[in-house]
Order: sequence, then C-alpha cells, then structure tokens
Amino acid sequence: MSSTDTADEIVEIGLSPPKKRAKKRHFDASTKEMILNIYKCEVNEKPGSTVNDVAIKVANKSGVLEENSVIVLDNAPYHSRKMEKIPTSGWKKSDIQDWLRSNQIKFDDCLLKVELLAIVNEHKKIIDKMAKSQNKIVLRLPPYHCELNPIELIWADMKNYVAEKNTTFKFQDMKTIFFEAVGTITAQKWKNCIQHVQNNIEQKMWDLDNIIEIHVKPLIINVGEDSSTSEWDDESE
Repeated sequence: MSSTDTADEIVEIGLSPPKKRAKKRHFDASTKEMILNIYKCEVNEKPGSTVNDVAIKVANKSGVLEENSVIVLDNAPYHSRKMEKIPTSGWKKSDIQDWLRSNQIKFDDCLLKVELLAIVNEHKKIIDKMAKSQNKIVLRLPPYHCELNPIELIWADMKNYVAEKNTTFKFQDMKTIFFEAVGTITAQKWKNCIQHVQNNIEQKMWDLDNIIEIHVKPLIINVGEDSSTSEWDDESE
C-alpha cells in the first residue's frame, strides 16, 4: 500500500503523484508490529473476516494511509469480493430482475438475461467502495501480472526467512519467526523492490508494447467483400 507520504513509489507504479507532496515516511518496526496486532484484533472480533474486510480499517487505525492514498491490488478473486451475493448465470431471469430492483439499479424489462448480468457485473466491489468512502484510490494490476507488484518480492523474502528458521513446525514458534521476518523488511529493502519492478519489469513491458505497436500491422477486414469468391472467379476466367 502506498500513501501520499511515498509519492515517488506512486510514480513508480504508473500513477501521477499528488501535486502537494508530503514528507516521505516509511514503515518502521513499531508500525509494522502495530499493524499486525490490529489485524489480529479485528479478525478475532469478526470470525470469518477476510484481508479485505479489515485492510483499510487497519491502515487507518495505524495512521499509515492518509487522504488520497493509493492501494495496489492484484486481481485475485478475494480482492474483488462483492458486498453481497450477486446473480450468476444460474439464476432465473426474474430473480436477476428482482435483485436489480432491490438494489435500485435501473434496467429495461426487455433486456435479455445476458444483458442483465452485464449490468450486475458493474455493481461496485466491496474493497473499492470501502476505499472510496475514505478518500482512497484502488489501483488494480492487469490480470496474471502479479510481478508488477513489489509486495510479491517482499512476501518471497519473508517466506524464505520463515522456511529457513522454522525447525520445530510449531505454530507459536512459526508466529515468532514471522514477526522476526517482518522486522527484516526495512524501508530501503522496500524501495529496492519498487525500483526492481520499475526498472526490470515495468520498463521491459513498455519496450515490448512499443515493439508490438511498431512491427505488428493492423488486420483490416472489409465487410461485404468475399475475397475467396473473387479469387475463384478470376481463376475461372
């Protein structure tokens, strides 16, 4: 998660930073421990809670996210959970219409089932709604491109640390090791991960995109012309 305190990081994931820059601030050990403790408390209070249910609340309580902060998410299904059960292709058309009416979503009665489902899919996602209500911005990465998120490098580093230190395989010991792993994530390490994504991954994708745009010719199909018939006629003559 990037806040207005880390405007350079926002630039490095492709967004324009806020015009008014605040003083840079990074996580320290006490902040990270506080976030983990708050998260534990929230989950214990609400059994069955997901990361998304408490992520923004945790960040706000710890003072990490400020106004107009940017939250970077990949497209994992649990990052796009709807606020309630929504219609699927298995629903009857009448049930879909009832659902749209109950949510005060306008639609034309003559629409086909597939068209009604298209309207349903536009229904706001819970994490986006939570963020918007607190003046936060959700930036979703392209599908299947988790390598664009520096957090993947952090997770890999932490998991390797836990794997090396975890010799007893007891939950309490593993929990202690995990907190130690969190403590190894310094501001400089996070900055290095961001720079790696920007310089070694994002830039390569931009270069590839430019190459494709230059060398791949557009495919133009003239509607109404039957080329195969014309060629056959020419050969016949």
